[in-house]
Formats: sequence, C-alpha cells, structure tokens
Amino acid sequence: MVLQKREIEYNYFYRFQEAKQILFDQVDVYYNKQRSSLIL
Repeated sequence: MVLQKREIEYNYFYRFQEAKQILFDQVDVYYNKQRSSLIL
C-alpha cells in the first residue's frame, strides 16, 4: 500500500487528529478496495 505522498508531504496539520483522520481514510479506502475484489 502506498499512501498518497503529496497528501501527507505538502499538508501542514494543525492537530494530530487531522493527520490521523487522513491516514485512516486512506487505509480504509485501500482495504475496502481489497475486500471488494476478494468477494468477486
């Protein structure tokens, strides 16, 4: 899994929660794609 480097690299986070949410969203999308392809 490759996180979108630009999303992390060029973004200044004012709070830890913001960074955590972006990482969680990206990981969640990745695993949902993996899971849906396994079902098919």
